[in-house]
Amino acid sequence: MTKRIALDPRTKVIVVLVTGFLIFGSSVDQLLLLVAAMAGYAILNGSRRSLFFYLLVLLFYFLFDYLASETHNIVFVSMAFISYFIVCFLPALLAGEVLARTPTGQLMAALAYWRVPKTISIAFAVSLRFIPIAGMEIRAIHEVMVQRDVSFFSRTGWTHPWRAFEYVLVPLMTRLLKISDELTASAVTRGAEAPQRRTSLHVIKFQLADYLILFLLFVLAAALLRAR
Repeated sequence: MTKRIALDPRTKVIVVLVTGFLIFGSSVDQLLLLVAAMAGYAILNGSRRSLFFYLLVLLFYFLFDYLASETHNIVFVSMAFISYFIVCFLPALLAGEVLARTPTGQLMAALAYWRVPKTISIAFAVSLRFIPIAGMEIRAIHEVMVQRDVSFFSRTGWTHPWRAFEYVLVPLMTRLLKISDELTASAVTRGAEAPQRRTSLHVIKFQLADYLILFLLFVLAAALLRAR
């Protein structure tokens, strides 16, 4: 099991907000610095599985950028622009992945400590819970499509792409509607609509690791803003 540092959920929310602010107006070098910083932050929090995917995105960006500058081909220029657009959001995606792995109870307790309105905190917590479940459903549907030889990479997928897309979209929409109803029922069962202030078993308190992460984050933010 991957070891991770124990951070307060409020620290994770602050990292996402600050990172999302810094990506706007940053140069390529500053974006790469942000990606490296958020990659280290993700590793410390045990989020290592998707780092390979983010590394591939960076490699594709450098490849298409080089080909576009050497050939001036419209295809390579377009792919370089699309990959650069994705790279711009990599730091926020890395920070958001760490936040998405936070247990819902801890996140709700942290938002309640900040006195965030319930309408916002519940919607935010349910959204974070909904995204990984949707990913699991997509993987399950893809596995079934592979078994039936109707996936996007099969002969049917190449010759009839719209049919393959339909095979994904119809069961996915059905499952997502059911999952949203289940999450809503779960929130109501746990007393999310109760007017009284909720208590929690989770201790919401900044530790030394939280202060260190926030200090490094604001030092990085100040350096990037000063360099603009």
